[in-house]
Amino acid sequence: MIYNKLFAIILPLAVVGCTSSVEDARLNQPSWQGSSSKSMEALSQCIYSGWSTSRVIAKDDTSHTEMKPGKTTVYTWEESMFVDLTPQGSGTDMRFYKTFEMGETVLADRLSIVQHCR
Repeated sequence: MIYNKLFAIILPLAVVGCTSSVEDARLNQPSWQGSSSKSMEALSQCIYSGWSTSRVIAKDDTSHTEMKPGKTTVYTWEESMFVDLTPQGSGTDMRFYKTFEMGETVLADRLSIVQHCR
């Protein structure tokens, strides 16, 4: 019984230690970076659509897009992964970040969607 209570206290603390904020993630190198000749709008729609329904996660209602002047960010699953899109010449710069250590299958799925949309 005491072990269950101890586990219930330690597990959330361990998980919090493995996460970072969106701003903290941006201070580090992106997990992947690329560019595209597509517009920010076309890329954000493609990534959002792909992340909302993918082969690994059938339906993800947490994916969302945030648009600010000069930058669009597409987030997935409680902001555990996101891609910043900024205009670059006639195309778009793409920077993929993660704030949480996801399983390799999920990470590879999300990154492949970003690269496919490129």
